Amino acid sequence: MSHSFWYTDEDYVRRIRDILGDIDLDPASSAEANRNILASTIFTEDNSCLERDWPKVQTAFMNPPYSSDCGTSKPFVKKWLIEFHRKRFQNGIVLVNASPASSWFQMLLRNCSLVCFPDSRIAFDEDVEALWNSRYKDVEDPERGLTAREQADYYRVQALLREGETVKTGTSPRYDNAIFLFSHDTPAASPVRERFDSILGQFGTILKRT
Repeated sequence: MSHSFWYTDEDYVRRIRDILGDIDLDPASSAEANRNILASTIFTEDNSCLERDWPKVQTAFMNPPYSSDCGTSKPFVKKWLIEFHRKRFQNGIVLVNASPASSWFQMLLRNCSLVCFPDSRIAFDEDVEALWNSRYKDVEDPERGLTAREQADYYRVQALLREGETVKTGTSPRYDNAIFLFSHDTPAASPVRERFDSILGQFGTILKRT
């Protein structure tokens, strides 16, 4: 089942921090997700990044929601690009599912400084407790109120919670990924670009805009 309670793997968060330094802003986050990201400022469902100007910061990171229950990635990508071109942040990284046929993915490709296509799929952490509370907590009879696919997910999540697993780490990934760098630094003298290339280049293919 698709949902929005997926959080960025700690290993990749560490690499992103090695590239950017401290993360000043995560515009598509939650209190739970920020336990890994440690961004100074976050926007959540309660104070959506889509409905306000972003603060002027040095660094930003975004792993936007993909599921239909939280909207598609497109509005988040459009907002990211608007704020980048307004120079609301100097350097930023976006982590998304690789979806080259999508219009929002093409927008990222056309505007980024560098992009990495990892050579293996990234495993995300699943917030099982948040998923249960949001989707299944008030379901009285799953056999009557849910589709067959939803029932399977209901019992999966219920079993994990009974085992005390509120966050399932390293959940098997279903999609390829892409990691984009956006930078206002001068290309010839940009430590951030150099670190993006050297750090993520160990885990995938780096493409540069010509």
